[in-house]
Amino acid sequence: MNNSENYSNPKPSGAPDQELLRELMPQLGMEATEPKKRYKAQARLRYLLPKVLTVCVVAALAVFAWFYLQSPSEFYNVTVTEGPESATVAFDVDRVLLLESVTAQLDGRPVDVDYETIGSYKVDVDKNGDLAITARTVTGRQSETHATVSAIDDKPPHISDHELTGGEMTISFTDNGGSGIDWSSFQAVNADTGESFQVEDIDEQADCIRFPFPDSSLRFSLSDKAGNPLSVVLELLHKGEDEPNAGEKTDAPDDAEGKAASDS
Repeated sequence: MNNSENYSNPKPSGAPDQELLRELMPQLGMEATEPKKRYKAQARLRYLLPKVLTVCVVAALAVFAWFYLQSPSEFYNVTVTEGPESATVAFDVDRVLLLESVTAQLDGRPVDVDYETIGSYKVDVDKNGDLAITARTVTGRQSETHATVSAIDDKPPHISDHELTGGEMTISFTDNGGSGIDWSSFQAVNADTGESFQVEDIDEQADCIRFPFPDSSLRFSLSDKAGNPLSVVLELLHKGEDEPNAGEKTDAPDDAEGKAASDS
């Protein structure tokens, strides 16, 4: 009696990558059958695509950060508000996280820059000129913008008219700069002795002064509201001297005439 033994031939195990693929296929929504080449390619693509996308995003962020760090700040919303006594230049700057400094110069002279809110600044100036504003980042990049200030009153008042009528002298002043005459600064003195001279009437509405014709030369000084000073001398001239007259001379006392001249 022959005893027969049954032997089962075990199936050879697949390659490691095929085993891994068979384990991943149910998770990827694919049937766990012996994969074909097309299914292998799809599985690899689904496995590698997230990693490739992650690398691309990181690379793009790195490039963006490099350009951001190397780019200078930009100015925008630059406005100039001018008056006869002062002007204000307001502006905004981007890349505030990288800003190291914001400085300004008026015709080469440093002026203060006032911080308003995040990214917003202003500069107050009291003279006309070219205002250069510079923004510097922590990476050393600089940018510059310019604003022209031209409306500030930088011209002193001047004598616009003078006349002598009935022994009374009237001198009119005009301020072409626009700030107006500051009559609180007005002074009148004897040009020879320096003693104070009392003017009979100051008409601030008409910007003129009236006083009896004096017997000596007078010096008048005043400034406009922007602080520009004027100093003039009313000289008394004898008849016969070849000098320009101050204006109409009617009933001038004795033989004196008047001439108003600005000091240089």
